[in-house]
Amino acid sequence: AAEDLRVRVGGRTLIEVPSFHVHAGERHVLMGANGSGKSTLLRALSGLMRCTGVLRFDGRVVRSARDRAALRRATASVFQNPYLLSTTVVGNVETGLRMRGVPAEERRRRARVALEMLGIDHLAGRRRDGLSGGEAQRVSIARALVLEPRVLFLDEPMAALDPPTRRSLLADLFAVFNARDISAVWVTH
Repeated sequence: AAEDLRVRVGGRTLIEVPSFHVHAGERHVLMGANGSGKSTLLRALSGLMRCTGVLRFDGRVVRSARDRAALRRATASVFQNPYLLSTTVVGNVETGLRMRGVPAEERRRRARVALEMLGIDHLAGRRRDGLSGGEAQRVSIARALVLEPRVLFLDEPMAALDPPTRRSLLADLFAVFNARDISAVWVTH
């Protein structure tokens, strides 16, 4: 939840949001023109950008760096451009789990499940250079989902995809949302 959320940069107010709430299992779509502050709001809500006002997660006010870190650990973000590491698909999907100290066997199991959810388990051993744009975005989404986030932030993840790829990925994402109790905030124009 956010109350009186404001992001200022260089003395200029980029966004002001009186109130925004995301409850468990809810999905929200933020629509607006380019430059309207949608991505800025997403970064503020996810703890990736400093803001003023009151930001709450699990009923607790997010105040300190430790609070922001806890917020980031309970959420995951997917961006318009899939930033993949120079490794295999499964290596990319396991990255966040490795950083969180999840044992190798558990990482492999959870990565396999995430890849299967998005229909790309056959790509597990492929390197990022051999992926199409749609495949790369699916890997980016799998990397977020494998963390089992309570809230998934999606910043125009379909913008660079052709219509058939977009429709297919949307169908897979909605199936994941319906199968799991993941809240989502989706930015699009």
